[in-house]
Amino acid sequence: MEDSDSEPIIKNSTDESFVSDVIEASNNVPVIVDFWAPWCGPCKTLGPNLENLVNSFKGKVKLVKIDIDKNPNIAGQLRVQSIPAVFAFSSGKPIDGFMGVQSPIQLKEFIEKLILKCGGSLDQNLDELLIVAKEMIKNEKLLEASEVFQAIIDEDKLFIAAHSGLIRAQVLLNDFESANRCLKAIPEELSQEPEIKSLTSHIELAQKVINAGSSEDLRDKISKNPSDLEAKFNFSLSLISDNKYDEAINILLEIFEKDQDWNNGASKVQLIQIFDSLGSKDPIALQGRRRLSSIIFS
Repeated sequence: MEDSDSEPIIKNSTDESFVSDVIEASNNVPVIVDFWAPWCGPCKTLGPNLENLVNSFKGKVKLVKIDIDKNPNIAGQLRVQSIPAVFAFSSGKPIDGFMGVQSPIQLKEFIEKLILKCGGSLDQNLDELLIVAKEMIKNEKLLEASEVFQAIIDEDKLFIAAHSGLIRAQVLLNDFESANRCLKAIPEELSQEPEIKSLTSHIELAQKVINAGSSEDLRDKISKNPSDLEAKFNFSLSLISDNKYDEAINILLEIFEKDQDWNNGASKVQLIQIFDSLGSKDPIALQGRRRLSSIIFS
């Protein structure tokens, strides 16, 4: 791909052309240098992800790739001891970098930070669209929100929040077939991100909630028979539909504390699924995990 001045956004360079390709070029636009080698397995993962992201910024940053087997001098001067090794240049000087494989999200943040640090600006249109889509969900305009999330993904397939938002909107629509289809369509390079991994649990949990029964009926059933663990279990699921995760977790912990082996440990399994659905950083999930651990090891 080339920018508006017909200069390549991504190019291979050598020790001899490094000054013109990187030092001089970085006076006009930030230049990322990727030191790699054909035998380097991690380089084969990092390289394509880095290239895709650099292209997505449409000339606001450039990428220069250097095969260290053929061009060892510059790598030696920069004291590259292992690859992949990435350096960011601006105004002829290295200003940032990292070694080893980075996730697409980390790479995106690295490039955005570089552009801003060098006085550039980021296109905020997609971020603004994301805010609009989230507001649509709050206002229960789920179909409209889904369309906006999909539009964001069409522009940037690695926009992780858009994938998550689209799937959660479909879950709220009880369209689990579409939710699962979109989950499978998520780019492989995002598949190990915590936010994406939690979506599987979120979809499965939502399907269980539909079959749990009326919360009022279950509450009445429990009041008549407080020892009915199955009613309590289903009641905890029904509470999730009202976003009462804290109360649902409390009930499941009560069941687990009373009988850890009930229904083949169903309460523990359900708790873990809720925690995974909420995500590893959610405060309710973190507190619930601590309380579950304290019961297990008490």
